[in-house]
Amino acid sequence: MMQFYPDENDHVARPVIAIGHDYPGSFELAEHRHRRSQFLYAASGVMAVSTPSGAWVAPPERAVWIPGGTPHSVRMVGAVQTRSVLVEPGECPGRGSSAKWSGCHRCFASCCPPPRMLRPNMMWLAATDW
Repeated sequence: MMQFYPDENDHVARPVIAIGHDYPGSFELAEHRHRRSQFLYAASGVMAVSTPSGAWVAPPERAVWIPGGTPHSVRMVGAVQTRSVLVEPGECPGRGSSAKWSGCHRCFASCCPPPRMLRPNMMWLAATDW
């Protein structure tokens, strides 16, 4: 069984970190929350993200912004490779946990540039000391 630890990267002393995971088909991440806000997308496959205020199906050309502290679950539709950018509270004041964004309201986003274009930059973020 695959183990998942939502705050496994909290010890990283950087304002923004990039992570990725590979999940088998039909894998489900039970409801959890992160201290940091999360920009989540599927590099391949499709995921369904649920929060108390709604649910979104996100194919590779879409992403989900999940404010820090928001309870959410993720169900993989087939095998999925996820990529996330985790952002410290206060680093994205226009998003954060304001009323407009709380509970993931309107968090489903069309990405421009497409998330796949972020991969080289995310690898740089993951490998760079701040």
